[in-house]
Amino acid sequence: MLEEMVGISLDSMLDKWHKISKGIMHGRMVGFKEEAGIQLQAEEFDFMAAAGDLDEIEEVDTNCILMANL
Repeated sequence: MLEEMVGISLDSMLDKWHKISKGIMHGRMVGFKEEAGIQLQAEEFDFMAAAGDLDEIEEVDTNCILMANL
C-alpha cells in the first residue's frame, strides 16, 4: 500500500542511489590518478556529471527517509 501511495518502491530508490554513488566514487578515483593535476576533458565532464547527481542523491535520500517514517 505504501508503494502505491508514493509511486516508487524503496528497493528501486536504493538501487538508484547505489548506482549514483558508485559513479561518483569512480569519478573521484579517476581524479586521484591524474598526474600533476592535468585533467582530460572527458574526465572533467564526468566530474561535472557526478556533481550534478548529488542533487538526485539528496532527493532519493529524502524519499527514503519519508518512506521510512511513514
